[in-house]
Amino acid sequence: MALAEAEIITLDQAVNRIRKGRKAKVLSAETLQIDGQPVHVIKVLTQTGHVKKIRIKPKARH
Repeated sequence: MALAEAEIITLDQAVNRIRKGRKAKVLSAETLQIDGQPVHVIKVLTQTGHVKKIRIKPKARH
């Protein structure tokens, strides 16, 4: 596996990171094009009952 491939975060990996790192329920997840770049958008329900959207860029920056 090339280094560049290892830096890409899949939608499933992003969802798993959210599930492990926050005490929130994942409601939906999708990858959208924002300003020509792919962005994972994950909608979660917080413990306090608020719905939040978390955006994660699939490619890590150098």
